[in-house]
Amino acid sequence: MTGRNEGGPRPYDFEPILARPRSPNAGHNVMPPVPRNEIDEERNRLLNMNWCSCGLCVFMPTEKECTCCNEVDNCREKLNSNSCITELPDFHNVCLDKTVLRTAIVMVRYARGLTNAQDHYDKKTYRYAAYRSFTAWIHGALGKRQRRVIPACAVSAIRSAYPAEDGIYQGFLEAQGEVEDALLL
Repeated sequence: MTGRNEGGPRPYDFEPILARPRSPNAGHNVMPPVPRNEIDEERNRLLNMNWCSCGLCVFMPTEKECTCCNEVDNCREKLNSNSCITELPDFHNVCLDKTVLRTAIVMVRYARGLTNAQDHYDKKTYRYAAYRSFTAWIHGALGKRQRRVIPACAVSAIRSAYPAEDGIYQGFLEAQGEVEDALLL
């Protein structure tokens, strides 16, 4: 363990790091070791905010979700002089505006053969429509079972606009087979 205690206990700090084989023939299928600083950086994403360069990210439950908009190439291309994707007017228009999100919900329902638009949708439906809209705005059409992690700053802004009543949120899930998306139905 280092002399500093950044963010509390550091689990696995005393775990051995895979060493290179001693002879060229020994363990030829062994991957080269990952440098210690890369291991620490990944582990530290859950312990500190050093990975956030926009200043608006929040802690997320997994290392993968601890991503800043400045780490996503497609976000950086849109930033201009802003430091965070959530500061762009387009973010508010595309991801937070209730009328735009309602239109997106209706279009998804229509594409699925559901033509009966509702007068009111709950916050969860708006939140998921906002996630979907963000992904389409930043990455374009991805296709079935193609997912991208949404930066923590964007997730936080969307959750603030459309909070869960119980404060419990579903984090990022990798696509697995045919996932039924009953969300916007």
